[in-house]
Amino acid sequence: MTTSYQGKDIFKKGMQNMSNTTLQSAVIAKHADAESKHLHALATVWDLESTERHAVLLQTILKDNAEWYLDSLAEVSF
Repeated sequence: MTTSYQGKDIFKKGMQNMSNTTLQSAVIAKHADAESKHLHALATVWDLESTERHAVLLQTILKDNAEWYLDSLAEVSF
């Protein structure tokens, strides 16, 4: 008997000994775990999106400030 087969056999025997209520709870728990991982991944994507948008904002502010500075230098030179 290979290790993989032994594991499958142990799993099947364990499943046969569980009540339907326990099996339903296991399925629901597994589904909740998958949803949790999905939401964590989605939150990470939004964190990255937010970071990128803030970088664009800061670049825009820098450009505006540089233009304002150049305009003020031009005024001083008159």
